[in-house]
Amino acid sequence: MALVERQARCDLLIKALVALTAQDEPALRRELAEKTAQLPQPAELSVNTVPAEVLAQRPDIYAAGRNVAAASADSTQADAQRWPRITVAGSIGATRVSSLGVSTDGTVWNVGPIAITFPLFDGGVRRANAQAAKVRYESATTVYTARLRTAIQEVEGALVTLESTARLSESASVAVDGFERSFRATATSYDVGMASLFDLEDARRSLVSAQSALIDLRRERLLAWVSLYRSMGGGWSSPAGDLLGGHSGSTAVSMPGSIPGAGESARPRHSRY
Repeated sequence: MALVERQARCDLLIKALVALTAQDEPALRRELAEKTAQLPQPAELSVNTVPAEVLAQRPDIYAAGRNVAAASADSTQADAQRWPRITVAGSIGATRVSSLGVSTDGTVWNVGPIAITFPLFDGGVRRANAQAAKVRYESATTVYTARLRTAIQEVEGALVTLESTARLSESASVAVDGFERSFRATATSYDVGMASLFDLEDARRSLVSAQSALIDLRRERLLAWVSLYRSMGGGWSSPAGDLLGGHSGSTAVSMPGSIPGAGESARPRHSRY
């Protein structure tokens, strides 16, 4: 039953890879069959804090920030339409006069007319437009705040998973070492007739179970690394000089229980994988 479930999970993952890579499934299966079926080994480090500026690399955060800036400009413009306006028209140009072999260069300009607009009677249209623009700005701000909180939650969740799997993997490795010694001792006892086949298979089952648990923890840790990379933008970066509307934060997204300093960046530290 467990083997069938794992096979079904593998098939589902292959279907997902086909959708992500746009490759033909037979070609993808052949490419996967050539691999060693070994889990990749990431760098042996852990991340305690992530600078808040990193969240600006997320496309959804950047798009929400641009929407806030656009809504703010629209609100300011709509509010300005409610007040009197003075419009000044004019022109400026160059002129050249030539007479009897004598040339003169100069600049001509004129100002006017001057128009003054008083929005006195419009049936409340300008006020309604200003209020609607303000509501759109508040809505854009709410969306931006919600996406920012979601981004922080995703980053912190990935950090928590990395920290917990690092601790559990150490304990699981110790357990695997113990079950391996126990299995070797039981196998030796079985060879000399001091242990039954049931004892040998029970020791083998415990060893396989411990090894499976360790592999699952390593797989979960790898998925946490992928989740952290994706939650920080997945390699996308905002245009140069345009970081969240030109403001860079100094707050760090950190592991629960840690107290990062202002502007603290990610600090790698060595730990067992």
